[in-house]
Amino acid sequence: MKKVISFLLLSILLITITPVITQAEDVTEQNQSPMIEEFSIPVYEDINSLIDSPKKAAVVKKVADIKFWVTPNTKQIQWTVIMKPGYLFGSFKATIHVTDLTSGKRDGYHDLKTRAGNLNVPHLKGHTMFAQIVSGKLLTNKGVAQTIPSGSALKWKAK
Repeated sequence: MKKVISFLLLSILLITITPVITQAEDVTEQNQSPMIEEFSIPVYEDINSLIDSPKKAAVVKKVADIKFWVTPNTKQIQWTVIMKPGYLFGSFKATIHVTDLTSGKRDGYHDLKTRAGNLNVPHLKGHTMFAQIVSGKLLTNKGVAQTIPSGSALKWKAK
């Protein structure tokens, strides 16, 4: 009788664990996409402010590049705003959302408010991390540059 009950309990346990194993495999497949440890966002003059002058609107100039990168072993996301000649830095603000893809834990939204800096990101060794730009804006000596497009992202494996 004990053997029959043990067999039934073992069968029930295996049936309930199987979907969890399948879900874990699906998450692992998603984490196999390429790692992106750096990217640069070009920022242009605000097109809307140039509408008054058709001559100026024909040539929209690049104002800056905003470079983002991560060094997996330092637990930091870093950024810098590189201004183009003829433009002076005024201010910069962006929001970045960080998630641990391995565990599904969200680290939340972080505001970036300086020309250059770093953001400490808590993570566990071996976990795949993901950080996405949600919004941003750059102010120059000549006015507001275009809103920084959302969607650019970093993805890395923590060391």
